[in-house]
Amino acid sequence: MKTTIAIISFCWTLHAAVSARFANNDVNVDNHFNWAHLPKECGKNKELEMRIFGGEDAALGQFPWMVRIGATKGDLRGLVCGGVLINANHVLTAAHCGENGVTIAFVRVGEYDTRTNIDCDQFGCAPPYQDLPVVHWIVHKNWNTDTVQNDIALIKTKKKAKFNDYVKPICLPGRESFFRSYKAEGGVSLAGWGETNNSTYSIMPKVLQYVNLDVMNLRECQNTYIDYNITKAQICVGAGEGHDTCEGDSGGPVMKELKLNGEYRWYTIGIVSFGSPDCGVAPAVYTNVRYYLPWILDHITP
Repeated sequence: MKTTIAIISFCWTLHAAVSARFANNDVNVDNHFNWAHLPKECGKNKELEMRIFGGEDAALGQFPWMVRIGATKGDLRGLVCGGVLINANHVLTAAHCGENGVTIAFVRVGEYDTRTNIDCDQFGCAPPYQDLPVVHWIVHKNWNTDTVQNDIALIKTKKKAKFNDYVKPICLPGRESFFRSYKAEGGVSLAGWGETNNSTYSIMPKVLQYVNLDVMNLRECQNTYIDYNITKAQICVGAGEGHDTCEGDSGGPVMKELKLNGEYRWYTIGIVSFGSPDCGVAPAVYTNVRYYLPWILDHITP
């Protein structure tokens, strides 16, 4: 991996922007047989009596598809990346999460506050988080650690997640005709448990964090990362003016809330891939989920 970039997670500074096209808009996956393995009810969070806008702490149940990915290396065991639940036993994340000799071992769903097993707010308590053992770690066959292309992976768990208000799948940007001409632009949201500062000493938040950013033109990222070829298989997020992704949440989602067919739903449109080693000073690069829909559908199994 070249040293001019950092494989990233979350560092929060303030304000940014997203306007690159969804790659492969012409992909037609309407009739793919594996849509049957994805839930029709997706992308709906708990109805919150009090939402947080522009803050750093997410509300309990705001992003119920958020996943923490656990890995082992020798005798060591820890949480290394983020991801999103797309059905009861599949998680979408980044391929680079499995680098550096680690074995992807389990996923944790229903996490919110890392200090507690049962999380509560003024409206009630969530069930304990669920740790699900991994049965398959599926990396894109063309994942390239040098070019950081095809940075996408799927996890299949041995057990199915038990859905509740705090554990739900997010939608993929696929079957609706809307996505065939959709231009990824404007505001998006990112969430994770990664670093919250840019200092020498890492500060990892205890509670799930989120940030609202904008999509940038791909040229913005190409001009920033001149040693890398930024393609339509990626999207560019943030303007280096504040909030950014940083160390701790690689593999986490870029999310967009859209009203389609009269309903608001959340869709995952990107995956945290790489960015500047100094958080918040430049836009970052994300894997374009829409581009990889055929691959995702091809690798989902019952």
